[in-house]
Amino acid sequence: MAAVAAVLLAAAVALRNGSGSPRVVAKAAELDASHVAVLYFDDHSEGRVLGHIAEGLTEELIHQLAEVSALRVVSRNGVRRFREFPATPDSIANTVRTRCGACVVM
Repeated sequence: MAAVAAVLLAAAVALRNGSGSPRVVAKAAELDASHVAVLYFDDHSEGRVLGHIAEGLTEELIHQLAEVSALRVVSRNGVRRFREFPATPDSIANTVRTRCGACVVM
């Protein structure tokens, strides 16, 4: 289970920003890597026909990571608001931080 979550996480991070590392908006010393928030993927396909795949990938990644006992993962409902109401990475991190402590936001 942890191996599946690790593979999904690596793939998702690479797809999200192309660099292979999460978008971190706080200093490394402020982060607790055991607290994770996975943001919904955007559908950039022509005609936005792949939205269901983007949503499914995000929700499966959240589910798989939540199965790892060493992690505290923000629920899909906890990050859904950022999909419906776009915000800057800093404001997302501040909102998430008040709910779960210092998180890595992907």
